[in-house]
Amino acid sequence: MTLRGLVRFVARVVAVGLLTVAVPATATAHGVHGHVHVTGWAIDALASGEVRTLLSDPEMRGAALMGAAFPDSGYAATDAALEDQARAYGEHAHWEPFIEDFIQRVRATYGPTYDTREERLIVAFLMGCAAHGLQDELFDSTFLYEVEERDGAGQAEADPGTDGFLVQDGYFWMVPSDYVPIDDLLPLFVGLSEDVDAEVIRHSVGNLGIYVNDVIGPSIAEANGEMYRPVIPWAAAHYLDAGVAGSLRAEIVPTALYLEAIWQRLHGRFDDSEVVIHAWPDAPRRLRTAEATSVASWVTLVLGKAVQNGSATGTFVDDAAVPHPFTLAYTRWGGEGTSRIVRFQPDADLVPGAWYTAALAAGATLVDGSVTTGMHSHRFQVDCSDEMTCPPLGMLPEPAIDPPPPPPPPADAGGVDSGTLDAGGDASPDAGAALDATSGCGCGTAGEPAGGLGFVGVVLALLVRRRRTG
Repeated sequence: MTLRGLVRFVARVVAVGLLTVAVPATATAHGVHGHVHVTGWAIDALASGEVRTLLSDPEMRGAALMGAAFPDSGYAATDAALEDQARAYGEHAHWEPFIEDFIQRVRATYGPTYDTREERLIVAFLMGCAAHGLQDELFDSTFLYEVEERDGAGQAEADPGTDGFLVQDGYFWMVPSDYVPIDDLLPLFVGLSEDVDAEVIRHSVGNLGIYVNDVIGPSIAEANGEMYRPVIPWAAAHYLDAGVAGSLRAEIVPTALYLEAIWQRLHGRFDDSEVVIHAWPDAPRRLRTAEATSVASWVTLVLGKAVQNGSATGTFVDDAAVPHPFTLAYTRWGGEGTSRIVRFQPDADLVPGAWYTAALAAGATLVDGSVTTGMHSHRFQVDCSDEMTCPPLGMLPEPAIDPPPPPPPPADAGGVDSGTLDAGGDASPDAGAALDATSGCGCGTAGEPAGGLGFVGVVLALLVRRRRTG
C-alpha cells in the first residue's frame, strides 16, 4: 500500500464520523469542491486574451480557486464566539454588492494596469469570489428547483451530494492555494451586522481546510456521494449535463464569461448595453419542455453585472409577436437586493417545436446604480418529438472537464514518498495528485482544528501535513 493509499484509507474510515463531528456546516448552494472545479474548468475554457493569460499562471490560478472557496468559509466557524461574525462575512461575500465594492477597492488601490505579482494575485482572488457567487445563483435558482421537482429533495441532499458525485465519478483533481488577502478584505466587511476581524477569517478559512484539500476532503465528499446517490438519482445523472440549466457543467461557460466581465469592470470598460453574457437554453440547444409547470420550461439570462431586484422589465413573445404570459423572476435568495440572473417563467404551456423570444428591456438599474441602455433578445425553440420540426442536434461542443493525465513516476522510485510501503503496492498517483501537494489548501494551518476530531483527527492532521511537505 502506498503512503497515499494509507492516508486515503484512514481518511475514508473516519469520513462518515467527520461528516457529523468535525466538518463545519457549509453554505447554501453547490458544494465547495464543485465551486473550485467549475472555476478551474471555466479558466480552462477562457478564450485567448488578457484574462486567460493572467489565470494561466499557476500561482494566479491557485488564488482564483481559493477565491472560489472563500465565501463558504464564513459557514465553517466552530468557535461559538465567532460564528455570527463569520456567517455575516460569508453571507455578504456571496453577493454582487460585495463584488462591486471589491472591484472598486481594487481599482482604487491597485489599478489600472495590475502588473505586479501582488496586484494580479488579488485580482485572481476577486475573480474566484465572483465566480462562487454567480455559481450559487445559477445552481440554486435553476438546478436546485429541478432537483426538488424530480427527486423530491433539496439543498440538504444536493449540495453535499454533487460534491460527492464529483469525487466518485473521477473528476476531482483541483485544490486551491492558501492565498487570502485578509487586509484587503476587512474594509469590505465594515458596516455589516457583526464586526469582522482577521481572527474570524483565519479561524473560518482554517476550518474550511479540513474539507478543501486532496486527502481528507475527497473522502468526506465520497461518503456523501454514496449516501445521496440513491436519494437524488436525477441529480446524480444530470449534475454534469451541459444541457440542464444550473448543472455544474452548464455553469462553466457563463462563469468564464463572467470572469471576462469582471476584468472589464476592473478596467472601467464594461458595456452596460451588453449586460447579458449568456442564456439558457444556449443555442443550438432547445428549451427542454413546453410544460409551464416544469422548471425545464424556464428561460434564464445570465448577467455580467447584477441588476437591482424589481428594476428589470421584459417581454415573452412567439414568432408572430403574440405575447405569452410569464413571470419575471430574479435570484432565489434575494442577493442583498441584486441578481446576476433574470428568469422568464412561462405561466401557460408553450407550443412544442415553436420559436419564442424572451427580451430584457433597457432601463434596468444595476448594482452600481447605472441604468442599462440596450435591450437583449434571446430567441429559442421549444423541444418536440417531430424530427421535421426538431431534427436531432447531434453532438454538441461541451467544455472539457477531464482531469489531466497523472505525471510520470519519478526516476528514483526509492523511499516512502515516491515508492511503496510494501512489495505489492501501487506507486502510481491518483487524481488528487494532479496538482503539487504544496498548492493544496494550506489554510488548515491558519485556524484551529474543529472540535471532536480527537486522536484520529490529530493523526489525520499529521498525515495531511506530511502530504503537503513531503
